[in-house]
Amino acid sequence: MNKIREWRAALRNPAIAAMAALFLINVASYADRSILVVLQESIKKDLQLSDFQLGLLAGPAFAIFYSIMGLPIARLAERKSRKKIILVAVSAWSVFTAFCGLAQNFVQLAIFRMGVGAAEAAAPPATHSLIADYFNRSARGRAMAVLALGIPLGLMVGGVFGGLIASAFGWRVAFIAIGLPGLLLVLLGSKIMYEADRGPGNEVANMEKLSTMESIRSLLSIPVYRLLLVAAVLSGNAAHAISTFSASFFIRAHDLSLAEVGGILLTGKGLAGMAGTLTSGFVSDKLDNGRGQDYLLVPASASLVAAGLMWLSFVTPGVTVAMLLFILAAFFANMIMSPAFAAIQNVVDPRTRATAAALFLFCVTVPGSVGPVMVGYLSDMVAAGAMNLDVAAYLSTCPGGRPAAGLAAEVAAQCAPAATSGLRRGMTVALLIYLASVVVYLLAVRAGRISMRQSLATPPAKA
Repeated sequence: MNKIREWRAALRNPAIAAMAALFLINVASYADRSILVVLQESIKKDLQLSDFQLGLLAGPAFAIFYSIMGLPIARLAERKSRKKIILVAVSAWSVFTAFCGLAQNFVQLAIFRMGVGAAEAAAPPATHSLIADYFNRSARGRAMAVLALGIPLGLMVGGVFGGLIASAFGWRVAFIAIGLPGLLLVLLGSKIMYEADRGPGNEVANMEKLSTMESIRSLLSIPVYRLLLVAAVLSGNAAHAISTFSASFFIRAHDLSLAEVGGILLTGKGLAGMAGTLTSGFVSDKLDNGRGQDYLLVPASASLVAAGLMWLSFVTPGVTVAMLLFILAAFFANMIMSPAFAAIQNVVDPRTRATAAALFLFCVTVPGSVGPVMVGYLSDMVAAGAMNLDVAAYLSTCPGGRPAAGLAAEVAAQCAPAATSGLRRGMTVALLIYLASVVVYLLAVRAGRISMRQSLATPPAKA
């Protein structure tokens, strides 16, 4: 009975209700931004794009405007209503996602992806800042894990429903069907989200405001935060590349359909990712014990295991074993971000929480946008080399990865294997970047421990 009363009390807690709305908004965000991944093979054939162009759509087209808008909106979120900023952002990215279904060529699709990126830049800083004020430090790791749970769930929603809708009605309808429901979340959020006091007892209201440069200098003076920015560049680069091309790889290497990739691989990846995200929150809070310096052991160890399992999935010939390995890798890959988010909110000045989140996500997204371009470029290069052609000749011989009309049978038969081997090589290179992030996360743990020892050795100031 006591447990039932506790659950009822929790459900009446306005912070829990607002957290639920933020969680659903995060799901919509990742469904909208990631639907391109499952649709891109159809788009590649329909619009006759190269892997390099697919990398541009998934990377810079989204990330450039994400980066341009992220920090200014984060500064706005330090001063203005975070709730209103989030709701305007959801409205905008939902509409731009739907517009992607109307694109007739690469340029139009790139412009609409830029719109999605610009709008989605607004939500994370304001959301992280709100959650840090909704929940105290002892519950913050779990709260961030619940929010991050929206990442794999959003990827699954975008992948599964996007794949099923595209299989039945085409990729254009899939964009529209995934994008427009986000407008319903605007109505929900307007009813149950609220502005929280900034800092314990609304302490930020009584503190001197920091300028943008003062906020950035304050953040960069924290050793743990500096190292987390480096880790964000590395892990974001690798994760974005793998996420962008994983569906394409399994379609090419194992001859799966869009429905099979969405229904089996991305569903399994999403469920495993949710389990990993929740696990990371509880493990992180256990490691914290009020100190926080060991939070980052979770992403360090998870990155190492995830990279190894992904490599095995790329080189394993059997489709069932390969998919199981990739799904297991997703469990560990989704243990990386929420501990990093929580560690950041624990070490920064309450006045800079939104800016800290925006700068971190800038480093995940913008340098990370190089990952898909790099993998796409390497894929085209290796595929061309496998056919003893230069890249231009390969792209004209195998436009969209398919043999050109009238091509000799012995040459046409080389297109699919070349496209597969090129993508496998490019994604393997991305995994090496994952391994580099492990070292940086461990350095951040060390920096945190040093900082803690120094703070304990410093006598308290006398009144």
